[in-house]
Amino acid sequence: YYFLPKFREFMAHAECIEIASTKGMEIIFFGLFVGFPLLTAVIIFIVQGLRAIRAFKAGQYPPPNEKVFQQTAYKYGVKAKLFAAAPFVLIFFLVGFSIWGGYQANILVKQTKTCQSQTHSMGLN
Repeated sequence: YYFLPKFREFMAHAECIEIASTKGMEIIFFGLFVGFPLLTAVIIFIVQGLRAIRAFKAGQYPPPNEKVFQQTAYKYGVKAKLFAAAPFVLIFFLVGFSIWGGYQANILVKQTKTCQSQTHSMGLN
């Protein structure tokens, strides 16, 4: 109940707001196209990446000495390494999307209109 009204106010005047000498539109576009995919990639790495590394090194999926919820048939060799590589395919896609998004966000920021009213300042300047 606190965040949504503040976010709506920020979005309504984003081109006029500066936070720590950064335009509001830069924060929105770079956050959406760069920050969100990178944050998702980091979360996937933390949750699944370390497990996948152990499985890849062992050549066994699920990795040795890992508890599972139900009886699971172990996969060995190439099949296990493919299962272990799956999270990294998604992580590499998200990082690639983030790199592409950085270029797109830069273009979008340059195309946005300038503020017609007084510049609002939030945070540190």
